[in-house]
Amino acid sequence: EPNAQKVYEILKEHGGYLPYHDKSNPNAIYETFKMSKKAFKKAIGHLYKDKQIIIQKGKGISLK
Repeated sequence: EPNAQKVYEILKEHGGYLPYHDKSNPNAIYETFKMSKKAFKKAIGHLYKDKQIIIQKGKGISLK
C-alpha cells in the first residue's frame, strides 16, 4: 500500500506522532499527506492492522 508507506514516512519525519485521525479536517489531511481523507483512512487502517501505529481516539496517530 503506497499511501500507507507515505503516512509511515511522514510520521517518522515528525518524531513519530501527528495529530490526525479519522475525524480530522479533510483539507488538513490533504495539506500534510497530499491525499484524500478516504485514502488517509485506508492507509492508517493498513498500518494499524500491521501493528505499525497506534491510533489515539480524537488525538492522533503515533508509531509503535
